[in-house]
Amino acid sequence: MSIFLNRRQMLANLFAVGASLVMSSPGAKVSNALVDQEWRRLVEDPWFFDVIDDSGTIAAGSAKEPSIYADVFSIQSNDLTTLEQLISEVEDRYPLKFIFQFHANSELDDLRQELADNWDTLKLRDRKRMQALEEALEDEENGWAAYILHEGEAALPRLRGIVEDCLADSIDWSDVEHFPRCWGGQGVATRFFEDLDADLRHQLDVEIVDGDQPGSSYFGAQLYSGIDEANTVAQGLGLPFRFRDAT
Repeated sequence: MSIFLNRRQMLANLFAVGASLVMSSPGAKVSNALVDQEWRRLVEDPWFFDVIDDSGTIAAGSAKEPSIYADVFSIQSNDLTTLEQLISEVEDRYPLKFIFQFHANSELDDLRQELADNWDTLKLRDRKRMQALEEALEDEENGWAAYILHEGEAALPRLRGIVEDCLADSIDWSDVEHFPRCWGGQGVATRFFEDLDADLRHQLDVEIVDGDQPGSSYFGAQLYSGIDEANTVAQGLGLPFRFRDAT
């Protein structure tokens, strides 16, 4: 069975899960000689993945487990320079979207009250504009985006502040089903093994499990052989990582 080992890429992936390397990053600008040096060092003193339960789930033990939403959702608010960028970043991140839905509903309540209080005195043009906004905000799916667009570019600093406040909030774990696929120690380990050559995963007896039963949201890398057996294979292949029991 042919095993493809891209040393540079594997070191980059180990660096991403927390392995300590001499170089700041094993990127394209790092020499092949330094990559080989680091590879040999880690073969002698390998990085360890934790096997955290009886099913063989693999995790990166050094990975910081999330406590606030910023640990899960990678967003730099300063990069949100347009309303469209903000909408794009918020759209697939439920906790952020929920906050903006709240603001949109509050704006809708205020708008309805203003229409009710001033219906007879409003100019027709203003009444139609406000009714159009009311209809947009009432859209359960996209009302939050209509709210952002209505606030306008001048409101971007305040809107970015809403994002920052949400990211700094402690995680409500009932939101976990809305998290990205790879988060926490289990997630980053899964990403690492997903990127491995399929033949190498087979040799190690590691499988990526995406939903272990109908309706399950489980996603992880699992070691099906024993830890000792997998480590014997890893040592025989000269790999820079091993497994250990964390139960």
